[in-house]
Amino acid sequence: STRRSEKLTEAINNVNNKNEKPKHNCEEEMNQQTDLQEDT
Repeated sequence: STRRSEKLTEAINNVNNKNEKPKHNCEEEMNQQTDLQEDT
């Protein structure tokens, strides 16, 4: 049962990491959009 819980925590950590990355990309995209708007 310990192995199973370890795998569960690993899976949860992986999901959390995947969820964190898109947020960062969204922020970068927003910054790029504002940069473009400033240029025009």
